[in-house]
Amino acid sequence: MVELGSISLDGVRKDALKAVRLEPRADGVKLAGIVGLDVFGDRTVDFDLPNKRIVLLAPSTLPRDLRSKPIEAKPTTGNLLTVPVTIGTVKATAVIDTGARKTRINWALGRELGLDPAKLNKGDTIHGATNVTVETGTTRVADIQLGDRRLAEAPVLVADLPVFAAFGVDDRAAIILGLDWLDRTRMVIDFPGRRVWFEDTNP
Repeated sequence: MVELGSISLDGVRKDALKAVRLEPRADGVKLAGIVGLDVFGDRTVDFDLPNKRIVLLAPSTLPRDLRSKPIEAKPTTGNLLTVPVTIGTVKATAVIDTGARKTRINWALGRELGLDPAKLNKGDTIHGATNVTVETGTTRVADIQLGDRRLAEAPVLVADLPVFAAFGVDDRAAIILGLDWLDRTRMVIDFPGRRVWFEDTNP
């Protein structure tokens, strides 16, 4: 653990934060760090992914131009939020992890979707924060429903990653929702109110 001075993000300043210092990533990706809920967990955060824009709003304040109804979210271990998602006729729990570049599903969900491990293409080798490598399979899934947002199809990596247990969702069909599902989506999260909006940026 290390103690930081202050962090400012979109006008929100937090002082005397403590952070976990990690070893350099085994895959060579250079990141200065990860901004967490201790910085923005008391805010409404407007993630406009297509325009690469993020806005932090005051607690209980919402953008005025939201068109859809909110999804009620539930907290995970570690206080990330989960929302229900449907793939075809299969229901699953999706963990919102804005640090995940690619969407991952566990084999509990993979089996319900009828996936065959022998027929999957080789996916990424995932290192994670612990730098322990896990091999994944990759495929595409269709007919995805996230609240009012529908995706015709999207890619997934398939593996029983340790992060599913860390978030307390390894006992069910679960998804770590990555940015690859949100490239044409505006995601607004009211963290204190545990509400989430997914909106198509090209209605």
